[in-house]
Amino acid sequence: MLAGKQVFFMKKIAERLKALRKELGMTQAAFAAHINASRAYISQLEGNPKLAKSPSPKFMEKIVMVESSTNARQLAEQHAAYRSGVSNVDPKPIRLRQIPIYTFVQAGQAVEYEGLPTRWEDTIEYDGNDERAFALRVAGDSMEPKFPAGTIITVSPKYPPHSGQLVVARIKNEGCVFKLFHHSGDGKIVTLSSYNPLYEKIVLPRENLHWLYRVVRSTQNL
Repeated sequence: MLAGKQVFFMKKIAERLKALRKELGMTQAAFAAHINASRAYISQLEGNPKLAKSPSPKFMEKIVMVESSTNARQLAEQHAAYRSGVSNVDPKPIRLRQIPIYTFVQAGQAVEYEGLPTRWEDTIEYDGNDERAFALRVAGDSMEPKFPAGTIITVSPKYPPHSGQLVVARIKNEGCVFKLFHHSGDGKIVTLSSYNPLYEKIVLPRENLHWLYRVVRSTQNL
């Protein structure tokens, strides 16, 4: 049986893991695939940390890497401080830089990242660590009600998307679409779906896409 300190440690790891996964909006299966871990272990750790095997140093390194890449840990700390009544402001400065906002027409002209325009009319602040990140302004109603027209989405070519995540895809001989991404078990067939039920799913071979980038953030006018 685990000692008291070990049980406390495992519970803390489970809470940290669940908070990170929810911040990313991932299922246990998607998160396990994202860090190349077993879904069964993630499920056991979150559901019954007393019985779970202690995570390896390599496992924890992956968790730390994901936290640092998404600022999820920082957001969790801010939320905890706010709830405790101490502060709702993180004292650590956030490094911001400007990234371009393209139109979907501009992005649709690029068959690879290097083909994106070198000029743009507008920018948005970004605090992530992907030097190739860019933004797009949503048009149309295919992703309503969650992402109405005018929403600005930030796209990160650095982190490959996993099934169940939001993406921007460049379809060969067509253009760019902002959709919810799923793939077949072998990854060869891609399904791109909308939140608006009036739009049909797009099902096509992965080879029919020039590129597929993960959406990491959205900004809406309130």
